[in-house]
Amino acid sequence: MYSSLALAASDDADRDEMRRAMLRHQPPDNIAAGALPGVHVLVRTDDVAVVLHAARCYAEGLALEMRIALRASRSGFAEHHETWEAVQQMWVGVELADGTRLVSGPLGHGVDDPADPSAFTLQSSGGGGGGRTFAQTYWLTPAPTEGDVLVVVALPGLGLPESSVVLPGAALAAARAEAVELWPWEPDAEPEDGPPTEVEVPAGGWFAETAG
Repeated sequence: MYSSLALAASDDADRDEMRRAMLRHQPPDNIAAGALPGVHVLVRTDDVAVVLHAARCYAEGLALEMRIALRASRSGFAEHHETWEAVQQMWVGVELADGTRLVSGPLGHGVDDPADPSAFTLQSSGGGGGGRTFAQTYWLTPAPTEGDVLVVVALPGLGLPESSVVLPGAALAAARAEAVELWPWEPDAEPEDGPPTEVEVPAGGWFAETAG
């Protein structure tokens, strides 16, 4: 989603700078993250639930994968659109052990990219879904290395109140230690301009007559 950041960097940009820019917006793609064990249901009603489906731990940050589960399918176009709009209005926040609070809300509300690259940020890094399941992933960076992490969610568009769960610091540290580098990180290759695509006009009809 954000790989274009690497391509947008100047030709003489330092590789580390390019990687830091990418990591402000998404997890590293050359790492198999450690996963926090357990099931974390943040809030549910008879019809809707929000589950912390996975907390993936990296040396560079924490990816929170939120799953919105619906009891009944909403597969019609109007229902799907309405539900997806509501999912995008979800509020997600974290509170770190030192009292730092970060919020990622509707339309990026509360999301800042501070000038200090060591400052914490929390932002959505993609989502989607349909039918009975929707998902949103939030990226917290840098990784909180000390203490518990409080995760708070609210999804008023689907009638779900504010709720929270505590992720134990010791479990986060243990999962982070299990992350494996698959291969050294490399920036995306510059796209190559290929030959223009040839378009064949449908033969023997109006389009062929017009093109001729």
